[in-house]
Amino acid sequence: MIAIITGASSGIGREIAKILARDYDLVLVARREERLAIFCEEISQTVKRDGTKCRAVAFPCDVSKPEECRRLYEAYAEEPVEILVNGAGLGGFGQIMDVPIEQEMSMLYVNIRALHLLTKYFLRDMIERKHGYILNIASSAAYMPGSPFMAAYYASKSYVLSFSRSIAYEPEVQKSGVYIGTLCPGPVATEFHKIAGFQGNPGGMSPERCAKYAVKKMMRGKKLIIPGLSVKFTYIGSKILPAGVLLWMAKIHQIRKSKKG
Repeated sequence: MIAIITGASSGIGREIAKILARDYDLVLVARREERLAIFCEEISQTVKRDGTKCRAVAFPCDVSKPEECRRLYEAYAEEPVEILVNGAGLGGFGQIMDVPIEQEMSMLYVNIRALHLLTKYFLRDMIERKHGYILNIASSAAYMPGSPFMAAYYASKSYVLSFSRSIAYEPEVQKSGVYIGTLCPGPVATEFHKIAGFQGNPGGMSPERCAKYAVKKMMRGKKLIIPGLSVKFTYIGSKILPAGVLLWMAKIHQIRKSKKG
């Protein structure tokens, strides 16, 4: 059985790969080829629960390009892919007129288009086999009304949650027994914030803890996965407080977070 993980060279994707290596052979997907190769060699030493070693394959791929998403799918269309984790994601911080449009488009291509394409490609085969798991990694941003300074990012994650939830309840998917879930973590201590443009260190949950919780809930069929008690409270608050209040709070939070050392 094979698990494919995009964004596997760092952060939550990397930690999910470590967990799944105990039961699955892995296809590790990321843009950074050298880092991916090193991690692939490391994880190939994992001994699975059945006593065999994990077979891990590094698949360098820029999922922001639709032809690369198609290449990934075609490479494993005939293989027993049981799990797809769409973990590749980009962020961006700044007022809308200050963020380069090329940066925004690259983020939207990865966060939305790549996730949509790969979900649809592999879902078709899983439905035919009547088995499989698709975990789409979003963010607590997904269920909020938005956030100044991160407008495009919040909107992209809202798409991930809405898209994943919707198709999970389509009759063909439900009849097949295929799982489609969305992981919505709050801040996680990865390099994400640095790449997104934050000057400080916002901190957050460890990626190991987040990944462990995500895999456990995925295997139990939980469709909306929110790790951490404080983040669960934000989810409840998003259902109670007016959008204007939440947007004001988000603005203050982003300003403070960007200054935090």
